[in-house]
Amino acid sequence: MTGSVRVFAAMLTLFSCMLAACHHNPDPDTVLLNAWRLCEKLSYTEAYPLVLESLQAAPGNAVAHYLLGRCFFTQSPPQLTRAKGEYDLALQLLDKNGDLSVLAGKMSEEEFRATLHCDTALALLQTVVEAEKAGMPPRTAVGVMKTALFHVNEGLRFNPASSFLQELSQTLRHMVDVMNESGTFQEAEPEAPHYFI
Repeated sequence: MTGSVRVFAAMLTLFSCMLAACHHNPDPDTVLLNAWRLCEKLSYTEAYPLVLESLQAAPGNAVAHYLLGRCFFTQSPPQLTRAKGEYDLALQLLDKNGDLSVLAGKMSEEEFRATLHCDTALALLQTVVEAEKAGMPPRTAVGVMKTALFHVNEGLRFNPASSFLQELSQTLRHMVDVMNESGTFQEAEPEAPHYFI
């Protein structure tokens, strides 16, 4: 190698190192907070890559797993099993470390737990609706409905003032009773809202 080629190679290496030092990854909490804000605006498609980026940096973050569940739930068609799995994982992580991450100071742990249980119930209810559309007899859904009711009541335990959870609990209890008696639904299933409680 000639002297000028070595100098050029050294300068190129130095320049590359300087560029790498200037390029830094954004703070995972900032990324997650941006994803949360997008989800609040119902922009789940835009939030999805941010949630994944956040989870790469902090795979044990309960809030990120919850948001990933929301993204799966709102896809068309919804990925209900994956959504419920993410909600379950978020609850396990919250039980394990109690870390509210970017929600600290914005939402209490009880409110977050109530939200997780509510969204788990909504994913289960949507599963029942999808199963009925596929031709499964409604009576086969009684167990899933009871599990959804359990999650709604758990949500009420953490947020007893939630009128949405109170109404959903009454509706589910009535639907389970009707299904146990007749084996069919006699009223329409509650629609899953696309907002945070």
